[in-house]
Amino acid sequence: MNRSPAVFFSSTLLPLLEKHSICKVAYEELTETQFPWEMDRLRLHSTRKKMARIDLNLRAAHTAADITCLLAGEGAYWLDAQGFPPIHTSLQETLDGKRPNASLPIWKMTTAEMYSSHIDNLRRLVLTTSYDGVILEQLKRELGDHHTFFMQEFEHYDRYVRVLLDDMKDQGPNLQFAQSDTIILIERAHITQHILDNHIMTPQQLGYSRQDLLRVIQILEKRCSAETPTFRKRLETISSQMISALRDSEATQLSRASRWEFTFSLLKPAPLGYRGLAKLSTIEREFFQFLVTSREEELGASEQGTAVLQAASDVNSGAILTSQFKKTANARPESQPQPQKTTQPSTDAKRRLPSQGMAYLNRKNTIK
Repeated sequence: MNRSPAVFFSSTLLPLLEKHSICKVAYEELTETQFPWEMDRLRLHSTRKKMARIDLNLRAAHTAADITCLLAGEGAYWLDAQGFPPIHTSLQETLDGKRPNASLPIWKMTTAEMYSSHIDNLRRLVLTTSYDGVILEQLKRELGDHHTFFMQEFEHYDRYVRVLLDDMKDQGPNLQFAQSDTIILIERAHITQHILDNHIMTPQQLGYSRQDLLRVIQILEKRCSAETPTFRKRLETISSQMISALRDSEATQLSRASRWEFTFSLLKPAPLGYRGLAKLSTIEREFFQFLVTSREEELGASEQGTAVLQAASDVNSGAILTSQFKKTANARPESQPQPQKTTQPSTDAKRRLPSQGMAYLNRKNTIK
């Protein structure tokens, strides 16, 4: 299937990564599969071992150099101290360009595009869960007594990623339905109708009248009904499910970025070799914080969105660094109910991360 890069990776960034990376490995080569929902524990373990071997070899070959690994749905890109600055600049420009308005509001996306974005997010999440364990192990000495705490935090994040992957395993028929030409055309027609009705563009700018558009919609609806009599209800259900899934995968990336920014905040200055990763964690947190905020504003506040945004805000403000352990959820992940698969999205209960935030670390003994 055709995939669009996640919004975080602008069209100008991937060519820069190709140009400046000292090593790049495709997603399929790392995972030995194309679809993220085919990942099981054995494949995840194998992917982590591959990434650990590559990362350690690069650090050994570039002694005392800063090595940063940027992960995308396309694969993993390792950068040295000379390659990272232009990438960081591009990421910052992308972020600055997104601030005025939501870059990809849900109302502008077809269900197929939501699937595409969500699958790209899942591919990236597969790689992040694998690589996080690699870096945590490398920072074991620097983290000292806090290493176990962070291992538990990231293991908790890993568990939820596996929940997201499991939720996609049975989506094949729905994905095929959403990608059919007639469904894409009718969704695009309705998006255009929204643009006209809300005076975002004029008929003159579009090149046809509202009446012409309504005639096209009528023809497309007849065609869709002939192919699938219940297409309206099915499309509504699938679209709602994908909106929820997309918000989940975006919120999970914010949760992950916040955890890394929190980790590096305890290691200031970041250890030699990991300073690019520290900068990357901050800009990723800023971007996904913006993206989740834009979803909350467009679609309404959700329990999960509120929780991860609060955790990100606490990390950014320093409020998360307190003198004693606290918990932001009623229970740790082991006792929290896992998100359940649903055939019909519920408007009363939102799916959520197993823990609604991060534990608060005792920083009495500051790490030097």
